[in-house]
Amino acid sequence: MSTRNIKRESSGPAPHAPGSLASFEHLVHAGVGMLRRVLERLGLAGPKLQLARQPVSRPAAPRRSARVRRGDRRRGFTLVELLVVVTVVGLLAGATMAALGKARETAKRSKTETTIAKLNDVIMRRYETYKTRRVPVNPQMALDRSDANRFRLDALRDLMRMELPERFNDILKDPVVDGLERPALSALYLAIFNQKRPDDKFGPAECLYLIVNCGSAEDRARFHRNEIDDVDKDGWPEFIDGWGRPIYFLRWAPGFVESEIQSGDANLDHDPFDVYGLDPGAYQLYPLIYSAGGGSKEPSLELSPSHSYDGDPYNVSIGSPAGEGNTHIHNHHRSLR
Repeated sequence: MSTRNIKRESSGPAPHAPGSLASFEHLVHAGVGMLRRVLERLGLAGPKLQLARQPVSRPAAPRRSARVRRGDRRRGFTLVELLVVVTVVGLLAGATMAALGKARETAKRSKTETTIAKLNDVIMRRYETYKTRRVPVNPQMALDRSDANRFRLDALRDLMRMELPERFNDILKDPVVDGLERPALSALYLAIFNQKRPDDKFGPAECLYLIVNCGSAEDRARFHRNEIDDVDKDGWPEFIDGWGRPIYFLRWAPGFVESEIQSGDANLDHDPFDVYGLDPGAYQLYPLIYSAGGGSKEPSLELSPSHSYDGDPYNVSIGSPAGEGNTHIHNHHRSLR
């Protein structure tokens, strides 16, 4: 074959080089054509859907046959195919939203458990100090040994009531034990209360914040801003759970049946503050820190906000069930201690 023949055979139009502008325009217009055919089948557009084209100086594209164009038309989407795709996408979106919702609830519960665990540590360290607590008594009192033992037990319980208040009545009420003086911490609570009187709606939650806030700086530093709010806007903050609701506090909750640590049996678990066995039926009570969880906006236990302490911590109505629910989060779970 001569050189002249070789040149003549290679003088035809060159195919589109991959990545060239001509190749890109060819792909774009092919996609537009497919979209036009789908919309025409659905009756959503006329046959004149076109893409404005700018003239580009390039070699002429090879002419496609009518058979190829008819094949392209047969490859368009049907209405059934589109409906199947839409259905699958909807199912996937629903499953994704359900998974996200469950993840959010898990995160809120985890945040609540973390806050309650920290509060439990603060309150229980304070609670344990009453085992060796000095009782402030009137020096003019003259007691024999048996009366002194009884006085100490009653005075310790009254001190807990005044220094670990669970309701505002505990702050306002003077000592119920004759000869017991109001401690300095209780006097501070009373001064704060008189400066700004709170609403009674979230009293047990606001008392919990008062206890921690009047404690050590180290205890206060353990809590972040997102764990504290003033839900009822009365100027008395509360610790809040992952759902933004107040976390409640009961110093003693003898009626709390969900407890995993409070046996209610004086023989197996006698009150550690009653070292002389003066109350045969006294069993160990633990402070309760409680969130209703995500299933309820209100706590489903009896808080008895108007209860007035009379010297008996075993009022079984306090902490007793007041509704149904199984999402409660509290420090009487062994996992949070």
